[in-house]
Amino acid sequence: VLASKATVVKSPFMRSNMAIASSVSKGNTSLQTLRAKDGAVTRRFTFTSENRFHRDLATSPMMAQASAVDTSFYESWEAYSDSSLNWIPTNWTELNKTGNAYVVGATNPTWFIRTVGGAATDGTDIAWVNFDDTGLSRDEWMVSPTFTPATTDYLSFDLYYAPFWMYFDAMQYNLDGTMNYNFSRPTSTMQVLISTDEGQNWSKIWDAHNYVSRYNENNIRDYETQMWNTFNMELKSYVGKSVKIAFRYVGKYGDSMGLDNIGVRQLKPKAKYGRPQGYFNLGFTPDFYNANADLMLGAPAKNDTWKNNSNQDSQSFLWTFEDQKDPKATFSMPDVSPTVTYPAGFFGMPSLKATSGAYESTYKWGTAAGGSFFIAGGSNTFDWGTVGAGNYDLNAGIAAYSFTDNDYVYGTGPGKTVQSVANYFEKPAQKYLLDSVWVGLGAFSAPAGTVFTLNIRRVDPETGDYSTILAKATCTTEDVKEVQPGYFSMPFKGFVTYDPVLDLEVTNDYLIIDDHILMEMTGFNKTGITLAAFSQTLAKGGESNAYVFYNHYASGKKYLLGAPDYIGLSTSLLFNMAVTYDFMIPDDSTFVVPNAGGSKTFKVSAFYDPSNWNLAEPLPSWLTSSNTYDVQTGDITYTLTAEALPNGVEGRGLTHNLSSIGAEMNIEVLQGNYTALQTVKATKTKVVSTANRFEMTYSSDFRNVMIFNVAGQVVGSYVLPSEGKMSIPSASLSKGVYFLHFS
Repeated sequence: VLASKATVVKSPFMRSNMAIASSVSKGNTSLQTLRAKDGAVTRRFTFTSENRFHRDLATSPMMAQASAVDTSFYESWEAYSDSSLNWIPTNWTELNKTGNAYVVGATNPTWFIRTVGGAATDGTDIAWVNFDDTGLSRDEWMVSPTFTPATTDYLSFDLYYAPFWMYFDAMQYNLDGTMNYNFSRPTSTMQVLISTDEGQNWSKIWDAHNYVSRYNENNIRDYETQMWNTFNMELKSYVGKSVKIAFRYVGKYGDSMGLDNIGVRQLKPKAKYGRPQGYFNLGFTPDFYNANADLMLGAPAKNDTWKNNSNQDSQSFLWTFEDQKDPKATFSMPDVSPTVTYPAGFFGMPSLKATSGAYESTYKWGTAAGGSFFIAGGSNTFDWGTVGAGNYDLNAGIAAYSFTDNDYVYGTGPGKTVQSVANYFEKPAQKYLLDSVWVGLGAFSAPAGTVFTLNIRRVDPETGDYSTILAKATCTTEDVKEVQPGYFSMPFKGFVTYDPVLDLEVTNDYLIIDDHILMEMTGFNKTGITLAAFSQTLAKGGESNAYVFYNHYASGKKYLLGAPDYIGLSTSLLFNMAVTYDFMIPDDSTFVVPNAGGSKTFKVSAFYDPSNWNLAEPLPSWLTSSNTYDVQTGDITYTLTAEALPNGVEGRGLTHNLSSIGAEMNIEVLQGNYTALQTVKATKTKVVSTANRFEMTYSSDFRNVMIFNVAGQVVGSYVLPSEGKMSIPSASLSKGVYFLHFS
């Protein structure tokens, strides 16, 4: 069943008002200071060649405290009127511990309030403190009015900062562009202090440096861009007391920071979750129709970890999943981010309840009248059409955003600065078949015969390299269709790859994808072409998948810019894929053969019927196979028959491997006393203990690691980055033996 047509939005965006105030270059790198009209400054690190690919990550989801209910104290700076670049609210006090004074027309070294519009987490104004790159030490305090915390109050605030600049040594980076970091001491940090005697004495209760354990040289550049993060801390030691809090920006170099949405309040949970790795949201057909249900597509028989995106206020969780065998039954899990395994099939989306004290919040993805479901295995093609697999969400709006008339955020503009647009897709939990791609456009015109190219680039998450092009495809002006007024579909099919054996380019009907990829669409940066790629702005803290290859208008250098760098928002583009998650799942994986011989029949759940199956190698003469396939029901059986064990042979066996287009299954065959080493998959997991850290490398399949001591007690639990490397501090552990359990 088809739902209504999509609704297009032509929406204006403001270009950044940040201008380059200074730039220092070493080797192939450039360290720039950007200055806004209101005197705010921030930093950016760029390469003179194409930039390194990196994800922009928030350390926690966002939620604005929108009301004063159950709030002992609240501030979001909304009284600012742009009348003074040194203004702070009259009930707050500014302490300048180093004597730096504000000078009209110069960079403001003290706290001040600035209007940033939608970039604020509540209202339009935020508190801001600038960094200083001259080596001047900073010690800037902003002190609250007196308030009295209630019994269940927490201090909550949103901090706009980039952890990268806390630990990157901006004065010592190398001529070749390599980085120097100091994770033991931040260049600058934000601290929270509290006083019970009207500011005579202060106690530190929080420091941004406390979160250093999550950072290392492999992931710190993922936190290079400033983003909002929400932090909460208990105030139970101060209940009923008259207190003040101070936000202290201290250090030198580093980068500027911002504050908003400060509350002393009861926790209000907000439940929300995201799709497991490799799952796709199903969106629009090439004609911009969509199903009457909200759908996700993923791989079957895999450990799928659902990403808990609930806000920081949420303290406990209860997930409810549809039972695998009975759609009328459910089961529950109290995990933060649970891992479940489903067979091939069609299942209702889980619900998540988040709780804090007396407050609860429940979330279930999807708003469509037809319900919300995830499909484990198979394809996104139905009898009425193919709905695009992507990472935009039908529950949010789409738009052809423009800065001014005919100057599109993701497309053409007067300066022709956007060379190409790109969308990122993370590594799947299981390889998938890619049949075709179509890009949704909100504006298009081009001379006849114009060629547009889609490059599918492999992304190395460890190094950020995206120079390897796995495949490419083209389409021309004549291929682009205006399927509805204002809705254009640009199709790409017939992927060209290079065959090193033949030393030829080969055109493929489909690709097998098992990597992080960046899909880049280019060819529109020419005179006489108008093009706007549809995009979708998600909530703060959402996914950041949209990128542009940007030609800097002044230097002519090319950069890869993510959405936060380019327009300051997290977005996805309407890049749609025709995807198939092939599968072959037997009901058992072992055939123990009697010495006298025998047969065993397996029920196999598979996407492709046995006519598409292949043997990895011929069966030995003592083992034969056969299969049945019911065209009406789709039921498949696979039978292995073994002869009697010959006299004088103690035992025999093998791993029987079958594969189809994009999947495989293994059956272990054992007969007699067979103890030979069977097929073993060597683990990629390795842990090296240094003086004060555990340095880990591991397969990207792993999601979590727990550290146990010899008494069986859990002494640490961590979520593993998908990059396959992580460093955990161990200096606080006593000398001894520890077990690391990867799951």
